[in-house]
Amino acid sequence: MENENLDAFKRLTQAKSRDILDRAIHDYCGTVDMCTYQMIEMMYKENVKASQQQLSW
Repeated sequence: MENENLDAFKRLTQAKSRDILDRAIHDYCGTVDMCTYQMIEMMYKENVKASQQQLSW
């Protein structure tokens, strides 16, 4: 478990979008209190995917 968390941390240090990473950290560490590197990495990836989608009305 600790190695997986360490690996997630290493991958997060290479994040391309600092704004999206900061938002994921704020949302899941501050508000929801689910602050593991694995959770942050998972939510960062989801937020990156969501940021690339086009919305239509």
